[in-house]
Order: sequence, then C-alpha cells, then structure tokens
Amino acid sequence: MKMSAKLPVLGVVIALPVGAQEVLPQPPQPFKGKVGRTAAESTPDFPKAITAPKRAPNVLISPL
Repeated sequence: MKMSAKLPVLGVVIALPVGAQEVLPQPPQPFKGKVGRTAAESTPDFPKAITAPKRAPNVLISPL
C-alpha cells in the first residue's frame, strides 16, 4: 500500500520540465524611470520582453 501511494508523486516529479518552477504571469518589475512634470523631463522604463530560452522548441498544444 505505501509503495502504490508514492508512484503517482514520482510520475509527477519526473514529468515536470526544468523551467516549470517559474512563476507566470511574471510579477511586475519596479519602475526605474523618472516621472517629471512634462514628457521632456521624464525618462521611460519599458519592461523587458519575455522570450523563450535559446534552442527552445516551438510547440503548440491544442485541446480537442
């Protein structure tokens, strides 16, 4: 009985990809720009785009 209870947990651990521990959606980053009274006095701070790791496969899963 104890062995059968551990098997599903082992299957889940093996099935998780390496990057599965990342939090999505990513939490907001702190604003590092400067807000001035006019657009000329302000400095923008655009967030960095989320990109796939190098050599990541292009996979699309579509449920039927």
